[in-house]
Amino acid sequence: MKMNRYFAATAMVALVAANTASAGGLTAEVVEPVVVVPVVAPAAATRFTGAYVGASLGYTFSENDRVGVHTPAGTFLGDIGEFELAGPSAALFGGYRWNSGKWVFGPEVSVRFGDVSDDISYAGPIPAASTVTKELNWEAALRATLGYEVTPTTLVYGFLGYSAVEYDYVLNGAITLDETVSQNGLTAGLGVEHALNDTWAVRGLYVYNDYDRENLTGSGGRYTTDTTQLHTVNVGLVYSF
Repeated sequence: MKMNRYFAATAMVALVAANTASAGGLTAEVVEPVVVVPVVAPAAATRFTGAYVGASLGYTFSENDRVGVHTPAGTFLGDIGEFELAGPSAALFGGYRWNSGKWVFGPEVSVRFGDVSDDISYAGPIPAASTVTKELNWEAALRATLGYEVTPTTLVYGFLGYSAVEYDYVLNGAITLDETVSQNGLTAGLGVEHALNDTWAVRGLYVYNDYDRENLTGSGGRYTTDTTQLHTVNVGLVYSF
């Protein structure tokens, strides 16, 4: 009798254990959700942002500038001839650029030198036999540039600014005159720049400079009115920092 009770108790314990194990096996495992934090990529900087310097070679030429002679009272006596300044030139430049989307803007400074000159020989008789020489010494400019990225490696731009020029002016004959002349004026132009890599780029540029009219007075109070308008086309290399 005791033996039967023992077996019955054992069977009951086994049954409870089996039910417990079975119930545990059917319980689904709770998996914590994975929190995905989005990665925000930094805004890509344009290739044409930051400081840069460069050098260029080109050709400078002027609009026709007639050399007329006037009396001290302003009476026009006649023309000696017409200047057509022309010659090779070289420039050094540097600047800084910021960007807003595809638009690029910033200041640039440049200094130009070259063998840009012209000579006039006038046989007379009115106002008198004369020789005239005009030769560019230097030209400097401060300009504001505004450009647009056509592609990530190609920039087209325009500029407007202030320019100064110095040249030697020598006239003998109708007037005796030997001066180093300085003039101020406006500069404007268009350019295109193409990046070769992250550091180097090539550029092509057209520059127009229009300077103030200047009365140059020589012997006897006679004077001539000088006007200087220069055009320059050039190509160059740009190094970006």
